[in-house]
Amino acid sequence: LPEAEKPDTITLTGILRDFSSEHPDFEGDIPGLQTGCVEAELGEDGKPIMVEGNSCAATQISDWYSDAHDAALTKSFEIELHKNDKGIYTFDKSGFFPIDGELGGNEDREHNYHFTFELHGEFTYRSGQVFHFRGDDDVWVFINNQLAVDIGGVHAAEEGKVNLDDLGLTEGETYSIAFFFAERHTVESNFKMET
Repeated sequence: LPEAEKPDTITLTGILRDFSSEHPDFEGDIPGLQTGCVEAELGEDGKPIMVEGNSCAATQISDWYSDAHDAALTKSFEIELHKNDKGIYTFDKSGFFPIDGELGGNEDREHNYHFTFELHGEFTYRSGQVFHFRGDDDVWVFINNQLAVDIGGVHAAEEGKVNLDDLGLTEGETYSIAFFFAERHTVESNFKMET
């Protein structure tokens, strides 16, 4: 779209899942940034596949994004990306605690620090597009079902970005994007998405 026709905001809807601090993958050790936790391609169910033999999780990472997992309570959640004067859309939230006091509760903490967020969408590729992400803890982004951003592990805020021109996409074609975020440990939660 020409700049004048672009909307001021873009709303994306995903799914939040709440976990207990007793879950073996939440509120445990803090190993820092761990890349290579998930396979380079999404599974047939649209979920990340954990690389066998790694130390990124005690359970299957795909369970963090499964409604069937009995430790998770779910809620639909919208994020709103706002356009700046350069035409860049951003959602940037330090202190990202979207389910405080809801679902499984805060477990006697100031905030609910144990949840995941999953988002699926589509975009039309235009030359020059860059997606930029920041998160703690895990952030995985798949474009056209291929891993494009890998910020795994329990860590302070880390950043990652992907220049779509490097992915071999076809100008004007529509592609899928899948975003997976996990907040697994006290005491911070940061989440940024920019394009």
